Amino acid sequence: MALQYNGAVYAHGERLMEIQERQFESQLADDRPIFWVVIGIVVVGLGLSIAQFVKGFLFARTAPENDTQLKLDVTAGVEIKSSVIGLVILAMSLGFFFLYLKFVYSINPAGG
Repeated sequence: MALQYNGAVYAHGERLMEIQERQFESQLADDRPIFWVVIGIVVVGLGLSIAQFVKGFLFARTAPENDTQLKLDVTAGVEIKSSVIGLVILAMSLGFFFLYLKFVYSINPAGG
């Protein structure tokens, strides 16, 4: 009787491992395209922030009194100077990458 029970427990454990292996393979296959899209978004964000930093630095050296601004006039109005836009783009890009790694890229085992 104990031998049959141990055999059933072993067979059940094998089935669970097969299910987990298929789940990991499925998650890996699904995550690859998403991963490359996220990497593309982060690289574009880094490129834009670097371009904005360089533009702001070069523009500040040639015409420091005419610093460009981004104005969003809803009711109170928000002004962002061009020297800060690169930092905002960089923070958003890295924040997006962190959220992707934290909530999307993590692999969750079956039944756990």
